[in-house]
Amino acid sequence: MLTVEPLARHRDALPILAEWMLAEWAPWYGPDGPGDAMADLERYASSETDLPVGLVAYRDGELVGLCALKDDVLPPVPHLGPWAGAGLVRPNHRGQGIGASLLRATTELARSLGFGHIYCATATSHTLMEREGWQPMQSATLHGTVVVIYARSLSLGSSGECTG
Repeated sequence: MLTVEPLARHRDALPILAEWMLAEWAPWYGPDGPGDAMADLERYASSETDLPVGLVAYRDGELVGLCALKDDVLPPVPHLGPWAGAGLVRPNHRGQGIGASLLRATTELARSLGFGHIYCATATSHTLMEREGWQPMQSATLHGTVVVIYARSLSLGSSGECTG
């Protein structure tokens, strides 16, 4: 059984999640990168209702994934937000719908907090985003990586249509 819950309720998971983030995004979180995985996770675990909010997925009691609803500003589109980000599923659990469940939970969290749209920038998860009804808006370069910025309307039902 898969459950998705706020990271604030599972602070004991922060060290293992930090290890996963370092392994997945070494150029960002590694020793020469600008990121600090534990600091980001501390922020994601600080609240269940004020951004940023982290969500974790457990399958049969085993930690299997992470996602966050963030208020970060992306330089190419500083007027957009909030953002679904930090999406990570443990490699041996990928392809089982966990990423989709985390993305849906993040979308529902944004809707429950009163947002009309949610955005995501990704270099790799295009199939997942489009399968879940997100619309590609534009490409951008972030930290040397080309990403596609996706949008999802939270007020138009399941169509995902968005005018940004």
